[in-house]
Amino acid sequence: MRRMIMMFNLVALALTSSVIAEQERDLWYAISIAGARSGWLHETRSQVPEGWQTKQESKIEIRRGAQSVAMEVTSRFVEDANGKPIRAESIQKLAGTAITTTWTFLGNGVIQEVSSQLGRTNKREIPPSNQDWLSPVAAERFFLARAASGAKTIRWSTVLPDQGPEPVELTRTLVDETTFDRGGRAIPATRWKSTTSAMPGSVGEDLVATDGVLLRQVNMLPFGEMRVELTDEATARMASENVPELLVSLFVKLQKPIPNARTSRTLEMRVRAKDGVLEDLPSAGAQRSERVGEGEILIKVDLDQPVPATDAERSDPRYRSPSALADAADETVSKLTTQALRGLESAPTRHQAERLRSAVAMHISNKGLSTGFASATETAKSKAGDCSEHAVLLVAMLRSAGIPARGATGLVYVEGYQGAPHAFGWHMWSQALVDGVWIDLDATLPRAYDAAHLLTATTPLDGATMDRDIAGLLQLMGDLDITIREEGS
Repeated sequence: MRRMIMMFNLVALALTSSVIAEQERDLWYAISIAGARSGWLHETRSQVPEGWQTKQESKIEIRRGAQSVAMEVTSRFVEDANGKPIRAESIQKLAGTAITTTWTFLGNGVIQEVSSQLGRTNKREIPPSNQDWLSPVAAERFFLARAASGAKTIRWSTVLPDQGPEPVELTRTLVDETTFDRGGRAIPATRWKSTTSAMPGSVGEDLVATDGVLLRQVNMLPFGEMRVELTDEATARMASENVPELLVSLFVKLQKPIPNARTSRTLEMRVRAKDGVLEDLPSAGAQRSERVGEGEILIKVDLDQPVPATDAERSDPRYRSPSALADAADETVSKLTTQALRGLESAPTRHQAERLRSAVAMHISNKGLSTGFASATETAKSKAGDCSEHAVLLVAMLRSAGIPARGATGLVYVEGYQGAPHAFGWHMWSQALVDGVWIDLDATLPRAYDAAHLLTATTPLDGATMDRDIAGLLQLMGDLDITIREEGS
């Protein structure tokens, strides 16, 4: 169904963009989700010829039904002694083959990005941000200085290689003084309420030692607590006997089935947040969103009345360009595209897009939950994956054919899936820009699309902003009620 496990890593890395004092460190953290051990985080700080290197390695494992899926991420950030950024690197192994992204920070604020996988390389220059930000060690200096001066609320921005080049704002507000038990020894600490712009609406609790070392971080998510806690290497790496299940357990169950879901062309539903707080949902593709209360939104899906794309969307080069995840220029992807469109070279764009959708559905013959989050290049070669592999490959093939495209995340109606009753399950599909509107295309279904979908976010799949594009899913999982009001074929 869906594979947004990278978001759990986003939580673990975003808020631990730590406040280590300016000295070499070697720290191990155990990660647990909803009370079950799920992985580890290893952070080191070392001096290098240019200045300081901050390195993070993490592994998170979850279950989707009976299938276990793991994700590994490594990041490095090098800055000079004055905090000037020099280079950064992110290695994300979400499926079988890692995607490596390197940044070189040029003197004019431009970031030179190079991403590679399976011998393919994509390059681009990212323009300077209009927001000031601090490198890891410089951010730590700033936090410790502000804390020492007695500041009760401390706010700063930084750039994290795993979350793209846009600065992330972090805020800590002092709660009280406390202690942290480590092997029977009470370590003096301060407790802070923590938030990050990468996870809007999420409030965490950070326990920080007097020398600035993060001791524990707790982040409450709708489906349970996520905890990152300082420990030793052996404990952090300890295998879990109860990996958290985060697929079927997060389905949004309905009171009654949708009789003709797979042939529906219109659907009206009310979406309510159990905690009473619901961020806006997008009006895009076939979906229109209308707020009817702070914690409630009316969703109308009409396949025959798609929402026009904005001027910014029509001119956005990210929907046309190859990326490491959706590499439209890859030889295998290009070949599949050419084969699929043979004889349709002069056909209307809508027909070409739907033909590519069918081609992806047929090409991915090994359909299952065992893949982490494969790129289009890898999926084109392996012919394996679930909804995200279908969506990413289709986006790459659409772009290869000259059709702007992006990924879409949200929920889809399912019945009897993994033994669950009628419900909405988390899902991913594609959108193609055709004649000025976004057309929804789901390569996992027999038909091009149906109205039994709920869109929660879109993403250009450029690797730089995707985590942030879909981070809001974490706040929705386990927090939604959906009531079907009207369905039409």
